[in-house]
Amino acid sequence: EEGEQEEEEEEAKPKPKPPLWDGPLSPYTGPMPTEAEISEALADAAPWLEVETVRDDDSRIRIIADELESGGVVALYSGRSEMGPRALGHRSILADPRRKVLVRFINEKVKGRESFRPFAPSALAEEAEGWFEMGG
Repeated sequence: EEGEQEEEEEEAKPKPKPPLWDGPLSPYTGPMPTEAEISEALADAAPWLEVETVRDDDSRIRIIADELESGGVVALYSGRSEMGPRALGHRSILADPRRKVLVRFINEKVKGRESFRPFAPSALAEEAEGWFEMGG
């Protein structure tokens, strides 16, 4: 009798709900458009853009560095879209923040946001002290 009562009590307990998502945790869970969809969207939104697809990392780094050095603005688009308040590399707009005209251009024309909104700077860890105040 005692064993049966324990079994009944165990069965009466609420069962845990299965998780809503049991896949790997990743911020890159958004859609991944095809190259044709990307080209069509760019042609519709900004036909004046120069679009270059570069798959080789070394070439991509060189092209981006050259463009930024010459005062250009670079939009990066790779893989699935990101979730969250900050760009994590799959959807990024890059420019030299020392060029005030680019800061204004990105805020006003690209992002459509207020001029006081901060940018999220990034630098190599070994170069951080040359760019940021590291007190603490």
